[in-house]
Amino acid sequence: MTETTASGAPATGSFCWAPIEKSAFERANANLADYAQTCHGFSWDADTLSRADAESAVRSALRGFAPDADLADLSTDEPLRVTLDLDSLDFLTFVERLTRATGVRIDEADYPTLATISTCVDFVTAAS
Repeated sequence: MTETTASGAPATGSFCWAPIEKSAFERANANLADYAQTCHGFSWDADTLSRADAESAVRSALRGFAPDADLADLSTDEPLRVTLDLDSLDFLTFVERLTRATGVRIDEADYPTLATISTCVDFVTAAS
């Protein structure tokens, strides 16, 4: 009988290969990479992004910062950071989600433009 590792692969030599556990940082990055495609189904080609799709992407990127019912009722002209009480890390998470969902590059100089849902939609559709 052949010795095998924990994963079922044949053991070689006098040591055994154990599966390597990903760090929390690596898992978080993998989760962000898959966020737009698996969590909420948003993955648009920037060339075909409509205003309605852009607004859906913005609202999707805001999920988790407020209950879904509150997001649905959120006016497009309310200031996001104040209304949703977004701290700087929350805002950066929102920007990362929006970038991944839309494929639009958002630089730090563009952050002030992302003040409301309406201005986010304007920015994303203009950049596509």
